[in-house]
Amino acid sequence: MKISKSQLKQIIREELNIAIDESMQKMMGLPHKYTTQDLMRAVQALIDNPQSGTTAKTDDVVGLISNHIRDKGSAEEKEALKNLRDDFMKSRGQFIKSPGREYGGTTSYERNRAKRAKFADKRSSALEENLGEDMSPEAQQLYKQGQEFFGKLIEMGKNDHPEAGDILDALDEWASETSFEYVRIKSLY
Repeated sequence: MKISKSQLKQIIREELNIAIDESMQKMMGLPHKYTTQDLMRAVQALIDNPQSGTTAKTDDVVGLISNHIRDKGSAEEKEALKNLRDDFMKSRGQFIKSPGREYGGTTSYERNRAKRAKFADKRSSALEENLGEDMSPEAQQLYKQGQEFFGKLIEMGKNDHPEAGDILDALDEWASETSFEYVRIKSLY
């Protein structure tokens, strides 16, 4: 079996995340099989008492929370964990320190979620304006399939799924390669 460079990177990344998560679990006093509630209590304890005996690095705790958001829990639990992650980062001084700017006082995760939501709203309204009722049923179906695909991709991004970025990068590369053909076809109409 042949493994591509990107697949090897993904395997290494996953194994590193597992190792870091396991060491963070021990450092935070979490049981081997912990629940979302166990994690939330441990992180809240770190927020409430930052000088507690743990030597947990902020990035490692954030990584553990992000992995849990991606892999486990209900939608409500994931949302609560995102908010808790933001609170934890703010308690450790990791937020955008530009009070006059649009995203001042927010964490990078909050800023990215806001930007994605803003972009999705703009994109959706722009597409609706450009769609004419004179589209063929085949074109309308293709549009709806594309809309569903990108909707799923946006949801992956909102949930901090690591593969969302990889998919966007692959789509960007594909679009760059095929844009010449697109321009040629569009010029015919």
